[in-house]
Amino acid sequence: MSKAQAQTSSGKSYNRAHGRYKRGHDNNTDGDDGVSSSRYQRTLTEEEKNDFVNYQKEMDERRDRYERIVKLSRDVIIECKRIIFQLHRTVTVNTSEDKGLIGFNFIEKL
Repeated sequence: MSKAQAQTSSGKSYNRAHGRYKRGHDNNTDGDDGVSSSRYQRTLTEEEKNDFVNYQKEMDERRDRYERIVKLSRDVIIECKRIIFQLHRTVTVNTSEDKGLIGFNFIEKL
């Protein structure tokens, strides 16, 4: 039995490493001068280029809007923490005069 027959009859492939299969269509030219091969890039029309540019602008705008929202939400969280800290501080003050003064200063900050 020849080596080729041994490969097909036993089901083992000696030229393939670790069970990964070589894609046959990458090297297949089918007599079309290689035009159908995946090695060649397809050129884009002006309309397709404009579509990509418009999509890029749209995605950039969405990303900018998302970043602004995240920044504003962080600012809101920081202000909420400041308000909560100020409220806790007014609870620990013993005299009503000090509470009123701290509350007045707190309202001015808002």
